Amino acid sequence: MSAAEPRLDLWQRIYRLKLSRTLLLFSLITVLLFVAAVISDNHQEDGSWKLFRSVPWEALAGASLSVVMIAFAYEWSVREESRTILTQTLQDALTEVAESSRHRAEQFLLFDARSISQLLSDDMVDTVARAALTRRIGDVQLAQESYDGLVSRLGQYSERLADYRCRIMLRPVDPALGQAVVDRYSEVFVDMRYETTLTRSELWLGCVPNIERYNALANDESWLTKCMRPPTLTFPDQDKRAFNVQYVRIEGIDLKLTRERRDGVNAFAARHPDLLRFLNKRVVMEYRYSSKVEKTGHSYMQTVVHPTRKVEFEFDYDGTDIFRVNVFDFFVSHKVASIVTPRTPNDPKTVKVYLPDWVLPKSGVILSWLLESEVEPLREKRNVQSSG
Repeated sequence: MSAAEPRLDLWQRIYRLKLSRTLLLFSLITVLLFVAAVISDNHQEDGSWKLFRSVPWEALAGASLSVVMIAFAYEWSVREESRTILTQTLQDALTEVAESSRHRAEQFLLFDARSISQLLSDDMVDTVARAALTRRIGDVQLAQESYDGLVSRLGQYSERLADYRCRIMLRPVDPALGQAVVDRYSEVFVDMRYETTLTRSELWLGCVPNIERYNALANDESWLTKCMRPPTLTFPDQDKRAFNVQYVRIEGIDLKLTRERRDGVNAFAARHPDLLRFLNKRVVMEYRYSSKVEKTGHSYMQTVVHPTRKVEFEFDYDGTDIFRVNVFDFFVSHKVASIVTPRTPNDPKTVKVYLPDWVLPKSGVILSWLLESEVEPLREKRNVQSSG
């Protein structure tokens, strides 16, 4: 029972007592009027009662009796039913208002970022988020571990990229390197363009030999990019011909490039005194680097190393002896990437991958190819089989 119910019961008792007293008074008046009507009838011949007899006591008594009867009938029938309907209507209206207010309060408290940050502690926010995720997917262990892993992973990255465009161009190597190198290697040019917040005035671009070295430098945000290229006999790990940076450009300003060694990595440093005025501001970052890859490696991988919104990859292999390219994307996103590949031999030798959504590190694409020189023996074998 709520605190308001005893008070409401007291009011109803007071109301009924007042109503009973009023009805009793009207009943008494009705009785008195009937008595007066009887007295008036008994003194019809007495002249001293002439003024008394001039009052229509019987009509007044009948009218008073009608009022009392109507009051009793209305109060114990019509008014009670009306009160029940009114009470139900008010309860329905109050329930609807309460539900709407609760829903709006939930929206304000749970979906307004400012309210959450002001009213809830970090631990409470984590508790609410875990509970919501558990209800959404229906698995407590998966929800808890997924949330903890995702939050800890995102917390490692302070940089956010947007409108990320990566163009990968596969081209023949310089003929000056010799025919043997031309037959075995291709030059990969990577053009990058995206929006980001500039947080440092010195940028580094390097080439690492394996995934272990790549992961060792993963948390060092002073590296603008880290190209991974397995060393070969022709182009060993520290060979300067194996990796080169053509330009680094911020807001249209070309940075000065110097080849240096850092942490045992074949690297370039990009600097410019004007970068200081762009610190902690959103800028457009552009750069190009190139590396040597073996044709018989049959693949090239490009990854996104920061949380990024809206990504586009383009692979251009025009002028090469590649017969066909397959694309394998591994985006950490709830949306599916759009992939466009050449349909006929006359189409441009370009593959495009587009995803207009947030992707998380280490999302990316793997480009796998088949060479013309590898297809030709299969064609000849098929021709021999068909002619025979």
